Amino acid sequence: MYRARSGDLAGARSDLERAISCDPGGVRDREALARVLAQLGLLDEAREVIERSFFLDPEGFARIRQEIGGTVNPAAFRNTDTLEEIDQALENGANPEIQTALGTLAKISDPLAVNRLSEWLERLESGKLDPSLALDVLEAAAQRPTLASRVRDHESGLDPRDHLGPWRVTLRGGNATLGRDVYHRQDLGCANCHTKQGGVDGGPDLSGVGTRRYRAQLLEAIVFPTQEISPEYRESKAMPDGLHLLMSKRDLRDLIEYLAHLD
Repeated sequence: MYRARSGDLAGARSDLERAISCDPGGVRDREALARVLAQLGLLDEAREVIERSFFLDPEGFARIRQEIGGTVNPAAFRNTDTLEEIDQALENGANPEIQTALGTLAKISDPLAVNRLSEWLERLESGKLDPSLALDVLEAAAQRPTLASRVRDHESGLDPRDHLGPWRVTLRGGNATLGRDVYHRQDLGCANCHTKQGGVDGGPDLSGVGTRRYRAQLLEAIVFPTQEISPEYRESKAMPDGLHLLMSKRDLRDLIEYLAHLD
């Protein structure tokens, strides 16, 4: 995409810096910029990009740091500057950036990180949180011993009359690209029965299913597949129970996002 492919590293640097200014959370652009700077011999600048971006993708940026020389110690990123970067992502970033920042708060040891997570958990508890971030907040808070009991209280307080209650956190916030990978997993077998272009072995055609079904209906069809069966498929192969048990909630959320965007 960038001029690095033609050997114009200086031009590539300009392109990448412009792209990052438009999308501060662009992880791939930041990784590419770090590599270009290293190729230009600007190792200090490359390491600065890595250090200021580390919270977005700790494993990815640690790998790049090793590629250009040196190691990354996560303990080095527990300082105020890192928390300021995380705060900026939490308050001003797009949802994918916020999700990544929440996951980072679950891993760093600074006590202030626990305070930040507690604030976001309070938003969830008070009903003020964007639903697409609910799963991220719950999973991050559950990793903190001082917050885990509040997560359990929240989950035990769900309306028992809502049979989808424990899974409603998967309705929004998924990644459709990752969801496509879940859909094609062999152990789930979704693609073996369904098609997006006119029917395969017994499963409903999923073309445009996101426009024909609400997300909650898609979720119910996965978690409780025999709850509602279209008349034209009552004589067909039944979707097996328990498929959702083969997925993490993140996988399920990604799958819902993928299905919701099918043309």
